[in-house]
Amino acid sequence: MLIMLLFWQKDIFTFILVNDVKGHLTSIRIIFYKVHMANSTKFGTTVNWVIGILFTLIGLVNVFSGNDPEYGVFIILLSLVYYPPIQAFIHRLTGVGMTNGIKTILGLFILWASLGVGELITKIEQILQSM
Repeated sequence: MLIMLLFWQKDIFTFILVNDVKGHLTSIRIIFYKVHMANSTKFGTTVNWVIGILFTLIGLVNVFSGNDPEYGVFIILLSLVYYPPIQAFIHRLTGVGMTNGIKTILGLFILWASLGVGELITKIEQILQSM
């Protein structure tokens, strides 16, 4: 099993990859990336964090309720695009940034998939009733 941990502190983005095979630790790899988030305003950064957290929560609801946890993991992976450190990391790796238009289309897709197909409201009601 491969376990990936992500840490963000100031401008250092840290990946820790742990490879565990049948209960035996086989390797640990730590990768540090210094990221510089240029051309970002406080308002834009705040909006990205809020949307990223909201979509991550939608993904978590789908992971822990219903019969399709893979769908929830997919939504969580899509939500990572909204986190500014991940955006800077993607920009550093590819040289291409995520435009607001792409993020808007992706956000509309996540909302459509979660509210329509994923029955998010029903799942939230089920969670609240079980508490």
